Amino acid sequence: MEDLIKARLAELKTEIEIGERRWQEANLEQARLRDTLTRMSGAIQILHELLEAKEPLNDHTKESASVTQEGPPG
Repeated sequence: MEDLIKARLAELKTEIEIGERRWQEANLEQARLRDTLTRMSGAIQILHELLEAKEPLNDHTKESASVTQEGPPG
């Protein structure tokens, strides 16, 4: 009976070591994923800001082009 208990104890110690390693790996992966998502979110925000900043330029460019092609109003 004692040998059975010692064997089970050894199995559980091995399993807990494996579980702790997997837990650490999962935490590292979670941190990497969070960093990646944060960078992607920042890139999306920058691209939105660039598009918003460019829209008034496009409107101004279109107005200038129509004035040039049609001549000045008046």
